[in-house]
Amino acid sequence: MIQLLKHALFPSRCCVCGRVLQPNAEICDYCTKFILHVPESKFCTGCGRPMKDCLCVPEPFLTSTVAPFLYEGTVREQIQKFKFNNLPHMADTYAKIAAKYADDCGVTQGADLITFIPMTAKAVKIRTYNQAQEFAIALGNILQIPCEETLIKQHETPRQHTLSAVLRHGNLTGVYDLPADKEALIKNKVILLADDITTTGSTLHEAAKTLLIFGAKEVRGICIARSPAEKQRIL
Repeated sequence: MIQLLKHALFPSRCCVCGRVLQPNAEICDYCTKFILHVPESKFCTGCGRPMKDCLCVPEPFLTSTVAPFLYEGTVREQIQKFKFNNLPHMADTYAKIAAKYADDCGVTQGADLITFIPMTAKAVKIRTYNQAQEFAIALGNILQIPCEETLIKQHETPRQHTLSAVLRHGNLTGVYDLPADKEALIKNKVILLADDITTTGSTLHEAAKTLLIFGAKEVRGICIARSPAEKQRIL
């Protein structure tokens, strides 16, 4: 009875379309079709796209990247709300879907640690939370893999969505660092690196490069959504 009353007063909403859900549901029946199917044939293990749409630079620092949604339409609108409308609880539903998708892809097998793309302290203060961190914490709880804050972002950069693919890549060069007291956490570890969205992969690759430089064994990307293939590639 208490749960029904709680649902009536504070109904859960679909993370894709925003519709009110039935009790205990996490995504509406209509929107389950927006969850991408796990690739079964020729796909790039670096960016998770069909080989013809691969966005990887040569010798990518990530061994794989997965995301269960395309960043378009209602999915894009809901993720924007998650990021900017003070709705950190949406991370729980996204994490449940992403965890299953990543597990089906084999990305979680052998993973030792989950970490996430950092924001500067100033940016976190403005937004009140880091959406990638909320997503990573929820993933850790579901997958029962430790989640740790490792990287720091040393300074603000122009927002990635305002830049071309080439500039996105250069925009982040050297922007991430790893404090000395975090090195033991990542040494020889297989790490899942979480973020909300991947477009060209610049953010994930720069963060993964930093983790590898400081001793990580392997880095795999896991996101909520990726941009459609027609977005600009890294050149």
